[in-house]
Amino acid sequence: MIWLVVWEKHDKSISFCQKLGLKIFDKHEFPFGDEIQTDYLMRKIVK
Repeated sequence: MIWLVVWEKHDKSISFCQKLGLKIFDKHEFPFGDEIQTDYLMRKIVK
């Protein structure tokens, strides 16, 4: 399995990863300065 984390607002990275076959399976929120940001957890199961 391959997995990575992509910021939810980085559409180009999300699109690129999806073209490679990775799919969003969860999300993770964390504080960054004065705001809460969300990352998507993406994965691809390989044999």
